Amino acid sequence: MSCVLTIKGRIACCIYELSSFGLDQKRGILSSQGQTISQLRLVLSLNFGGTKLYFTGFFLYTDLFMRIGLIVGNGISLSFREYAGNSLSDWNTNFPLSWNIPTPNQPEKLLLENLPKFRDALEQIPKLPYVNDFPLFRLLYEAAKKRAPNNNNGIILDDAMIEARHYLVNAFSRFQVIANQVDPSNWSWIKWLSHHRNCIVGATSFNYDLILETAMRKIELPYHRFLVNEKLEGVTVLKPHGSIDFAFPNIRAADDDKTLAPNCYPLPIYCENCDFPATLMPIEDILKPRLVSNIVLPIEASQYTRLAWIRNGFDWWKNNAPSMTHVVVAGLSYQPCDRSEIDWLLSQVPRTASGVLVNEKPNEELLSFMRNRFVNVDIHGREPQNLF
Repeated sequence: MSCVLTIKGRIACCIYELSSFGLDQKRGILSSQGQTISQLRLVLSLNFGGTKLYFTGFFLYTDLFMRIGLIVGNGISLSFREYAGNSLSDWNTNFPLSWNIPTPNQPEKLLLENLPKFRDALEQIPKLPYVNDFPLFRLLYEAAKKRAPNNNNGIILDDAMIEARHYLVNAFSRFQVIANQVDPSNWSWIKWLSHHRNCIVGATSFNYDLILETAMRKIELPYHRFLVNEKLEGVTVLKPHGSIDFAFPNIRAADDDKTLAPNCYPLPIYCENCDFPATLMPIEDILKPRLVSNIVLPIEASQYTRLAWIRNGFDWWKNNAPSMTHVVVAGLSYQPCDRSEIDWLLSQVPRTASGVLVNEKPNEELLSFMRNRFVNVDIHGREPQNLF
């Protein structure tokens, strides 16, 4: 296969020696079949005033050959909140416990009143000027471990913890409904995603909300998350800590006469450790009561990585990350409880790839890990910068 490139105004005739590579016409990039991009060999001939110079070696990256992996955290949501201005001024994702969340189907009553175990557990925590709500969840988690010893394959079965998951799913569903009223067209991440749309092969979002997914839909970038009723097309998105639109419709509560009971709060039963594939919940249903809330709490070490609703995503990353040329890490606090997951994701990407850290105040330990892992690491500060 041959093509013509313009390099600094001159014409270069390029001959590609391709072995196990194929051209994906739909996405417009070269896709590797079990090979890394460095195995694409280039013979380059330049003509300078009649004198030909020949170069042979490995091709440097352009948008045609980039394969980008994204790993994003709460900083993405905070970035969108700042962009949205007054529309989201009362919805700081660092303080979800400060939001007044009504009970689904009972708007006159706050949700916390219908989650008594979680409410009582919060009342036992000392009232201090915390910098965010994460320390509260840490104390909740430590108390839960004392009440319910770890005796279920790493899952802590505790009523207050389960109710906390329901609170956060409902809280971030409300946040998403408000966020959906904001036009994201001029948001910096919309522009970045649009510019790199042909290069992004996979993303991992540790957020419950749908800010990343909504941005992809805005620019008509297809994606999938291995849900039962989603098409396996476009960018693969992992949600290892759960998502507000993951549903488990086959899990229902029943009355004594085996009649199915409606989902409601207070919860009729407590469900945890649901090892079933997830189903996409229609966006219009995210404010309705649900029986299952499979999310990982802030400051909680995930015990969900091998459950059915997430393991396909991790398997995909393991098989495809070796072909990535760039990994962009944005808005991650790199909490100790999350490091094993983040380190694993980064360790699947080749050492020869370029690491990019998008964070105004990057975590020094995360930066150190990336510098030890990758040949080149760039810091983009507050907003993402184009890679080409």
